[in-house]
Amino acid sequence: MENYLAKLVNQGESVAICEQIGDPATSKGPVERKVVRIVTPGTISDEALLQERQDNLLAAIWQDSKGFGYATLDISSGRFRLSEPADRETMAAELQRTNPAELLYAEDFAEMSLIEGRRGLRRRPLWEFEIDTARQQLICNLGPAIWSVLASRTRRADFVLPVVCCSMRKIPTYDSAAYSFHHHGT
Repeated sequence: MENYLAKLVNQGESVAICEQIGDPATSKGPVERKVVRIVTPGTISDEALLQERQDNLLAAIWQDSKGFGYATLDISSGRFRLSEPADRETMAAELQRTNPAELLYAEDFAEMSLIEGRRGLRRRPLWEFEIDTARQQLICNLGPAIWSVLASRTRRADFVLPVVCCSMRKIPTYDSAAYSFHHHGT
């Protein structure tokens, strides 16, 4: 199974792994199954599926009239980075440099030509990028002090917050102690 899983994930596909939970001897018709794991290109942590000497990044991108917000997360190492590219060219360079395995973007993302052709593109609903929802989720997951940390390390905490939280939603089991935070203003 791992061989097929690796092929699908390397092609940018997401895979749901199911296990049989019902007893075939007592079940009439199909046996009950349950999804036990969802593997996406940016959330794999199994060393057998990871490319050697290459970061396997889950990324989220956000844009408004003042620039971009961009977050990357390497689940295998716990490294979490933020950047705030001011223009399209800087954002393109950041995408080229980081080369994420999976890229989350809002359904109303205006700069589609910037991300077209990239592997692992995932269009997400707007509510996943809403600032109030993101702030609540961040405080719930990491505690109220995280807002102060974000505000002190970014030019606009409200701007990068949606990409932080959209990324966190994709983490299978989020453990705040396992992730380190880095900010790069660009």
